[in-house]
Amino acid sequence: MTKESKLKNIILLDRLIFGSLVLFLLTLTNSIFLNQLGYYAALIFAVIRYAVSRENKFKKTGLELFFIAFIVSEIISTALSLNFPLAFNNFLKRILLIPIVYTIIAATDDESKLKLEFKIFIGAAIFSMGIYLFNAYKHYIYNLYSLESSGPSVFQYPITTSEIMSFVVIYLFAFLINERTTLKYRILNLVLLGIAALALFSTYKRTGWLGAAVGILMVVVIGRKWKILIPLAVGLTAVLFLSNNKSILQIYDFDQNTLKLNQTISTNGRASDVMPDSNSFYLSDFNNGLVKYSSGNSLIKLSLPAPVISAAKWNDTTLIANLIDTRFIVLNKNDEKLALGNEFISPGQTNSYLVTNGLLYVLDSDSGLTVFKTPDKKNAVRFPELGRFHKMSIDSHYAAFYSLENKLRIYKLENNLPAKLIYETTPKFTLTGIHLDRALILSDEKSTSVYEIDNNLLRFAGRNNQLRNLFKFSKDKGKLVAVDLTGQVVSIDTTADDQIRFTSLTKLDYLPGSLNLKNSKLYFTYSKVSRLNSIFDIYNPSNFNRFAFWRAGLKIFRDYPIFGVGDIDLAFLYIQYKNEYDKEIQGHMHNNFVHVLVTLGAFGFIIMCALLMKIFLIHLKIYKALKDKQFASSFALGSAACFVAFIVSGLTELNLFDHEIITLIWFMLGLNLAFYFKMKPAEEKS
Repeated sequence: MTKESKLKNIILLDRLIFGSLVLFLLTLTNSIFLNQLGYYAALIFAVIRYAVSRENKFKKTGLELFFIAFIVSEIISTALSLNFPLAFNNFLKRILLIPIVYTIIAATDDESKLKLEFKIFIGAAIFSMGIYLFNAYKHYIYNLYSLESSGPSVFQYPITTSEIMSFVVIYLFAFLINERTTLKYRILNLVLLGIAALALFSTYKRTGWLGAAVGILMVVVIGRKWKILIPLAVGLTAVLFLSNNKSILQIYDFDQNTLKLNQTISTNGRASDVMPDSNSFYLSDFNNGLVKYSSGNSLIKLSLPAPVISAAKWNDTTLIANLIDTRFIVLNKNDEKLALGNEFISPGQTNSYLVTNGLLYVLDSDSGLTVFKTPDKKNAVRFPELGRFHKMSIDSHYAAFYSLENKLRIYKLENNLPAKLIYETTPKFTLTGIHLDRALILSDEKSTSVYEIDNNLLRFAGRNNQLRNLFKFSKDKGKLVAVDLTGQVVSIDTTADDQIRFTSLTKLDYLPGSLNLKNSKLYFTYSKVSRLNSIFDIYNPSNFNRFAFWRAGLKIFRDYPIFGVGDIDLAFLYIQYKNEYDKEIQGHMHNNFVHVLVTLGAFGFIIMCALLMKIFLIHLKIYKALKDKQFASSFALGSAACFVAFIVSGLTELNLFDHEIITLIWFMLGLNLAFYFKMKPAEEKS
């Protein structure tokens, strides 16, 4: 090969490397497939370039021994793993991403291109955030934040999205307070920071929020921007002050399709549901227990082993209470007092339950339907074919079930049990609510439809295109009331000529947690827990489940202390070590440190901690070396802060082995090192 042709090949390879890198940067926040395609293409072209030119652009970083030690710990745990094929597969995933650091360094040795790469990443991230905000607005319009306690899933799971966005927020904040530049640039930076912060807020995920807050604090501390601490402290204090909790029960008189507010009761817990009785009602007040009211006054409070979500009447002498840990507790009525009876659970993750036809129907999203015939839990019938179904409605003749995969099934009942499948379909739109009582009501984002069931056949009876997203129903003495995702309350009845009539009753200024109709009275509960305050709430369902994962993880570690169980999915082990009432099953420990203790043992844990500490020290070293360099110092400051945010977020989430997150971590480290190798002071070069 002539020198001229060799030079042309090198120039071509350089362009291919940079083009692949641009694809990698454009898709870091929105497409894992294209992102990895760009990375592997850049890596392969960089290796080919080395083979052609014999010029080694892969520089030593000071992390080589730590990376090797981490790989060794993975190899040992894989060899001893309880599931070698899966452990080996995950081992390959981990080590194949590490070269991102070296690829970024090798791909660019030009300062202007380094700056351009960061700008491409930020620009693509802001574009992705714009798309996310559009979807978040629709999420907000349909009140899905209140219903799901989460932002929409657009490019990744919301929790992953929140962490990615937190890095963007931290970088933009670092450039805002560290970069010495023109007013025009500062205004642009501030606008972009506002977009990123709004998008981060829209994920509604505390992991990303906490990471961003810690990262911003680290920008101030590492950069010694002490004057910024005062407005940050004032802002945080204001946010915490305004983030108040609220819990109320409202009772309306319902007469001839008109509603009149009768009473509003503020509760000491979190009003989650009401069980009306003949002359009284029972309020499930979460951590405040089950409270009996009569004439609006509290009479009896029953403390339960865990926060109570709801209660239902099984028969005249027996109530059933459902607790946050999915336990059911039998409550025996004796002279108007309640006594704790036996407790039991269904086999899986409970999504909904009904007490009707003298039976308790419990629908688990993973194990199907379980029907308890008596409160002594001895007579239970399982229907595992209804696994993945999460909504149900049952009357005296039929049962309707709706699945996570948007499947609707109608069964004919025999002896009050699902016996014959008479109808199955995939609705055109996702159903927000179903109600079955002689007629079947289906509601989605476009309309609400009514079907009559006669001789096991469905007949279309009517549709209202103005009424959408009904999600709660209650019926008593022939009157049916529903509420939609905007808080609109409607009554549903049949006219003399058999037409379905929907009548608007009122519009609540909140999204109720429950709706109950009894004796011409409507009961609505509403509780609001500040998303920020929920970080410290041990009874928050997300926190509750994490404590369960960590408890089980430490038990597993005690049995496999040295090299762990291997880098595998931990779901089957978690089932063996968890408490009986811990129903949510996941394959990881929702904590980097607990997860590594379990999978790689103490050996891998020590190595991982040393690796993380070394990376942080490298980020600090780079910032100190480049603190007088425009642009590079701001990027180095942001990188150090982002890494701390990553560590803090990893206390409640497994982001160390999250493909999208760790890809970003290696990218930030590689680009920071590339800036350092290109711009470090002369005394360090020597």
